[in-house]
Amino acid sequence: MSETVNKKKILIGITTAETVAHETMQSIYGLLIPEGVETSLSIVHAYNVADGRNNLVDIMFNEGYDYIFFVDNDVILPKNALVDLYNMNWYFTTGTYARKEQRTLTDKDPFTTLYNHDEHNKDVYCPTFMYLSSLPPNKLTQVDCCGFGCTLIRKDLFEKIEKPYFFFAHELAPKTGVRAEYCIGEDMYFCRKVIKSGFQIWAHGNVLCGHLGKYIYTLNRS
Repeated sequence: MSETVNKKKILIGITTAETVAHETMQSIYGLLIPEGVETSLSIVHAYNVADGRNNLVDIMFNEGYDYIFFVDNDVILPKNALVDLYNMNWYFTTGTYARKEQRTLTDKDPFTTLYNHDEHNKDVYCPTFMYLSSLPPNKLTQVDCCGFGCTLIRKDLFEKIEKPYFFFAHELAPKTGVRAEYCIGEDMYFCRKVIKSGFQIWAHGNVLCGHLGKYIYTLNRS
């Protein structure tokens, strides 16, 4: 009698208050699936993105998944996205995509949706966008936070951080408690909790996605 192999299960999760773009769905169904893995798709409709993401995490736990692969409703995934992120074999791995800005279409080195801390501003949390050139191909780059349009997270990471996992918050300036001029969205909020818990976030230089808007914004290496 042949030995049964327990496959790892990945939940592909999308939260949106709108519809999911046709191009996004096409790219999901066109994904290469890692060997020994089975996937399912869940779409949660929520006006509050943080609530939607938390609901997807609940589904992951309740239905026995080992990973959750967050995808945004306007991101176009490359075929290699899931395989490359899964094969990194880490708690928190991410691809990236271009910001919806005119400079994405014209600049040879556009901004990505990856962030690093501003080392020159220690008084407040002030992340800065990373350029495409700071994400070399065929390599892993440690980042401080990321957009969640193409992000794979292991279930056991969520077991090591407190709820709520995702929450849309504003930064408070230290000492004064006055709200800063910028906000901390739900994704950055989660990334900060992860790093404070002693984990790293790794971005894969080969997982570059498209981003739908007025145009299809892509990251093209010169």
